[in-house]
Amino acid sequence: MYIGVQKQIMQKIQDGIYPAGGRLPSESELAKTLHVGRSTIREALKILQRDNVLTSFNGVGTYINEKYGLINNSLNRLKSLGQMIKDAGYQESECDIRRYSMAPENEWANKLQIDEDVFVMERTRTADSQKIAFYYNIFPASLVGDAIGDDFSGGILNFLEKELGIRVTYAISEICVIDQTNERDRKAVGILGPDVILLKQLHLNKKNVPVFYSLDYLKSDAFHLVVKREI
Repeated sequence: MYIGVQKQIMQKIQDGIYPAGGRLPSESELAKTLHVGRSTIREALKILQRDNVLTSFNGVGTYINEKYGLINNSLNRLKSLGQMIKDAGYQESECDIRRYSMAPENEWANKLQIDEDVFVMERTRTADSQKIAFYYNIFPASLVGDAIGDDFSGGILNFLEKELGIRVTYAISEICVIDQTNERDRKAVGILGPDVILLKQLHLNKKNVPVFYSLDYLKSDAFHLVVKREI
């Protein structure tokens, strides 16, 4: 139930009923408006706070963040880009798709711990028809074979689990600076513009075996990246 309530609150934010920068109604007011208990409201608000849509101040109240319209990505959680776009309330799509096999670069071979060719898929992701991300998914060729065909679309994580029985359980992510001498970096800048963040991500299964490597270029003014750091 709290998932449904979270979506209702998010819709009201997107519709401007609860404007960015403004104070959210109290838990009791929301419970009355949405006809649910306060415990349900509390769980829904936790999700929105975790996704950086809301910020709560003890004794003051809960406020809608000014940058709620950005696509929020907590680097502590592994979620497909398409799902992040949908969760932010945008229509997601893809374009500029290329698929090919090649010998791996040294970095890719070392990350994937392989001595074989790789299968590479390039894609651009859009939110409401605006290009916001471009990335390379790099797989050991023996892993995917011919499974990713010309008609492939959608999320890689879901595809691997549903079609190939391979479940990615975590990823190791590096936030990198764009190198204009690098051909792939230049291509990403040409597609997305100059303000780009690069995430290099190695995806692994529960046995700590590498599944695929990715170079994810994100348009910096479209994303709000957050990581939780603890002592």
